[in-house]
Order: sequence, then structure tokens, then C-alpha cells
Amino acid sequence: MENLKTARPASVTAISWACISFGVIDLLQMLFPLLLKHISKIKSPDVSIQALFMNAHWLEVTLTQTLLCLLMILCGVFFLKAKTWARIGIEATAWVWLIILFGTFWFTAQEIIVLARTAQPGMPIYPHIIGIFRSSLFTLIFITALIFIIKWLHAEPVKTYLNSSTPKG
Repeated sequence: MENLKTARPASVTAISWACISFGVIDLLQMLFPLLLKHISKIKSPDVSIQALFMNAHWLEVTLTQTLLCLLMILCGVFFLKAKTWARIGIEATAWVWLIILFGTFWFTAQEIIVLARTAQPGMPIYPHIIGIFRSSLFTLIFITALIFIIKWLHAEPVKTYLNSSTPKG
């Protein structure tokens, strides 16, 4: 009877699968900087600040995003197996993602300012508005989810589960 483990709380399962899902979704989204690098070679006044940044730093962005996605997936899988280091990895990765997302929000704010300054009569602005809306929505959804993940990582059921699963001795 000593080998009975505490049942895994639903919050651990939710956190793990959220991390795995975020990692997979972002790995798929990682293709965007690669595509953008080839599209933004054309110098046009309509090119966004994000496009210019991605064009200049596409390799760094892609490698960083790939490493963070793989770390998030790996930590999510091992958090399901009650590894304490995975909780630390998830929290660290979530904080890094929050910093990156706040940077994305800054780019969006800059895009709004540039659009307001450079709008000319007859120039279609709906592609910019759609891009700004998409970027803002993406940022808010992920920021909200990451804040909840960080909060749940410190919840008592998670701590109890990890402590009961850690081998004594």
C-alpha cells in the first residue's frame, strides 16, 4: 500500500496539455517568419515594422522560437509524469513567452502609430487593420493563458502532487 500515488489533479493535466498545444501551435506558426523573410525582400512603404524586424532578424527569431517551443513541449510531457524540473521549466518558459508577447504588443502599438501617420487618401488600410487585430488578439489570448498557467503552477494541488510523486530517500 506504500506505493500508492496521489491521483493527478486536473490542473496538472490541463497545464501539461496547454504547454504541449502551445508548443505545437507555435512550431507551426514558426513558418511565418520564414515566409515573411522571402516576401519582405521587396522594399515597399507598406511594409510593416514587424516585417522589417523579421527580415533583419529572421534567423534569431526562428531559432529562439523553435527552442522555446521544443522546451514547452518537453516540459509539458514530463510534467504529466510529475517531474519537478518540468514545473520549473514550464514557469521559466512561460515568463520568457510573456516578455516576447509584450514585445509583440509593442510592435502592434508601433504599427498603429505608423498607420495613423502615413495613411493617405485612397490607400487601403484594411490589411493593416486586420494585421493589427490579429496580432493584438494573439497577444491577449496567449498572455491570458500564460498568466493562468503560472498561477496554477503554484496552486496547492500541484505542489501536493509533485511532492507526493517525488521519491523519498
